[in-house]
Amino acid sequence: MIAYLNEMLAPERIRLTQRGQHEPFELEDRSARGQTRQTAVEAPNPAGLLASFHPRIRGACEQLYLQGHYQPAVLEAFKEIEAAIQAKSGREDLYGRRLIREVFHPDSAQLRVNELRTDLERRAQFGVMDLLAGSMTTIRNPSAHTPNNEADPARILEVLSLASLLRHIVDGAEPVQAGMNARQKQ
Repeated sequence: MIAYLNEMLAPERIRLTQRGQHEPFELEDRSARGQTRQTAVEAPNPAGLLASFHPRIRGACEQLYLQGHYQPAVLEAFKEIEAAIQAKSGREDLYGRRLIREVFHPDSAQLRVNELRTDLERRAQFGVMDLLAGSMTTIRNPSAHTPNNEADPARILEVLSLASLLRHIVDGAEPVQAGMNARQKQ
């Protein structure tokens, strides 16, 4: 994941080390003789790290992350995902894993990521449901219940990147018409 983030950050001339430190990287400049000269670049702008994230995720977590409040940044990002699912499905009465399982289950979907007509589409819906529910269980819940801000900044960026992806998935999910189950849409 760090390699992927570094690829995205390359235009900003920023890279993350394996330890999660932000550092400028050096550009290679090949001279006419084929020799390589290293050119230093200016220090990175930490605010640019979150620029490619979903705007709602960025808004929920950017300042917390930049101030070094890593677990609260993760918690707020995942609360944003949960709030989006609740709003889109109308299920403000449910939270976390239960919300996701009820709203995205292919047999009783209230939100769908595809037409749910083929086995492949149903499996993809299960995958999204499992990805969202697993993320809430393994990432959001511990950040809400275990105060620890000793997290690795690079790992937190990976987690926030996942939150951004999940938020985009939720944006793309369509409400299922009331009274219709997944089999009736076929």
